[in-house]
Amino acid sequence: MTGWIKDYVRTCLAAFDAREKHDDEFLDNLQAGGHRIVVIRQETELRPDGNGGEIIAWQIRDFLTEEILAAGRGTDSLFKGHHWQDNWYDYERAVLDAAQEPGAPSLDAPPPSTILDLPASLADALTERIYEWVSEHQDEAREWVR
Repeated sequence: MTGWIKDYVRTCLAAFDAREKHDDEFLDNLQAGGHRIVVIRQETELRPDGNGGEIIAWQIRDFLTEEILAAGRGTDSLFKGHHWQDNWYDYERAVLDAAQEPGAPSLDAPPPSTILDLPASLADALTERIYEWVSEHQDEAREWVR
């Protein structure tokens, strides 16, 4: 019974691995081109009226070393300050840019196996849920399919 599930989990893991490899290569190319990959960390506090939040503290850190490159308090100081360096590249933006490259591996769920003797809508629902589980529990999934 679990044979097809394990096969599908392996397919999902292979898709995640291909995407991770692609993203790593994209980041390596950015760094080789002189960019420094950074992460913006924000501490926010909800407004009293419940409409959104305010940035109360922020940091810009080196993605690899975690070194703090800039820090401040308040929304205005982050968006109106002159902290950003021309060679910095935000990690989240890099991952999005990598995904837009021609030939980038997709993170869409792989299609369900055609050998399943199930209605298509049920096969789609099952494989979608399995894909979500694998994306949230990759270590556990790798252990299970060994």
